[in-house]
Amino acid sequence: MSNITFEDVENMTQDELDNLTLEDYDRLDKLRAEKNHIKHQAKQTSAQDLRTQVMAHSLAMIEKLQQIIIQDNTEINANQKEAYEMLWPMITNIVSKTEDLRIIEANNAKEVLTAVSKGKMTFDEGIKMMHLLKEQVIIDEVPKLAEMLDSE
Repeated sequence: MSNITFEDVENMTQDELDNLTLEDYDRLDKLRAEKNHIKHQAKQTSAQDLRTQVMAHSLAMIEKLQQIIIQDNTEINANQKEAYEMLWPMITNIVSKTEDLRIIEANNAKEVLTAVSKGKMTFDEGIKMMHLLKEQVIIDEVPKLAEMLDSE
């Protein structure tokens, strides 16, 4: 399997370019499609979608770092090291702000809308929270209404 990159191609001589294999061309085509996909997605996504994309594309990096830590015999090249140094702070920041680690307090619809507008929760999370608040009102108020009807 080829591991050629665009940077490799930029540094190649004409003879080296002429000797690329079909695997190399397939790999470059895949990299180009991935790059175009990321650009296309970035134009029509929210911040949450971009965080999700960064995490999805960083999974291989995280797995490789885990291998290095566990096995201690895997080596990384200079390009990978540079990518790790650039991406790792971003990844740790994203992980620290994931949904299951944050606490969002909202007691009513106004607080939910405020949280959504300030970016503390996504629009979809706001909809789910509004649904939960509606259910809470039903759970709290229906027994009281039933009690009032029984007493009359």
